[in-house]
Amino acid sequence: MRPRSRPATAGSLVWLLVIGAVLGGCVAEPRRASAVLSIADGSWPERRASLQELAQFSLSGRIAIAAAEQGFSGNLRFGQAGQRSDLMIDGPMGIGGLHIGWDGEAIEVVTSRGLRLDGAAARAEIERRLGFALPLAELRYWLLGVPAPNAPAQETLREVDGVAKRLAGLQQSDWVIDYASYGTAPALPNKLTARRADTRVRIVVDRWQP
Repeated sequence: MRPRSRPATAGSLVWLLVIGAVLGGCVAEPRRASAVLSIADGSWPERRASLQELAQFSLSGRIAIAAAEQGFSGNLRFGQAGQRSDLMIDGPMGIGGLHIGWDGEAIEVVTSRGLRLDGAAARAEIERRLGFALPLAELRYWLLGVPAPNAPAQETLREVDGVAKRLAGLQQSDWVIDYASYGTAPALPNKLTARRADTRVRIVVDRWQP
């Protein structure tokens, strides 16, 4: 697909409505986050497999990024529906509003000014705005506190009631992720930090939604 840059049209407005539906949990899906509650106290292999299969969830929270000589903080929303992922970041320092959508093959970016980009142009815009290349393939899994299933990973586990059940740390795809704390209902991460070279990303999840 040839990269393009143009103001938002009716098509992009439809895309924004799709994002809203995903983040609002309005799209049908094969497995809901509520199903995770029943295995929250299971073994780590069971928990990991179940979360890696989770096909729909959304979260809202805050993000702080320090990359090279720039940094900013802002609000974060993420939604997963099947293979479709949508990330929305709102913040100061030139980032404005940034909406990123991808499905494992195609990627699209819509800025707060209505600029719409796809393909290589979208990836370049993400790196320009954030200061680093976003690990798109892994992000949905790391937010849930599990490694991405199709890449080697080194896990450090945390015990719950004397049994190793959750990730305390993860190394994958040249990133190091530390999980500072988890919620209780659902038992999913609510504070994590991802580091790679001179980049540090901190995420605080205020709310998980099935």
